[in-house]
Amino acid sequence: PRALIIKGPWTPPKIDNPEYKGPWEHPQIPNPDWNEVKNPHHRLPINYVGFDLWQVKSGTLFGDIVLADSEADIDSLLWSKDMHADEKDAKEEFDKPDEAEDDAEEDEDMEELSQETGEEQAWPLV
Repeated sequence: PRALIIKGPWTPPKIDNPEYKGPWEHPQIPNPDWNEVKNPHHRLPINYVGFDLWQVKSGTLFGDIVLADSEADIDSLLWSKDMHADEKDAKEEFDKPDEAEDDAEEDEDMEELSQETGEEQAWPLV
């Protein structure tokens, strides 16, 4: 019998794929709204710069950066008080079911713990 020589971890044998066409490239389509700027360094001064910031527990995120020549250019980007109120209400509505589920899970966990130990557990003060 021949001795089996092992050279590192086993890998399955590979065969050529006859349908392989090379690395995938995304298709390019023309953009009808594209206007090439011949000399971008000759642009007039920018009058307004806007930052869309999102502050979350993990830090601050940049949503968008807007460069504009007039206030009229950014009107479509600004949130009104109604838009802000609608977004706030939607977020509160979205978060409500999670709070109810978390409370139910916490109650179940406390009941299981009290059954295992045989004694009544006090709710932690938060």
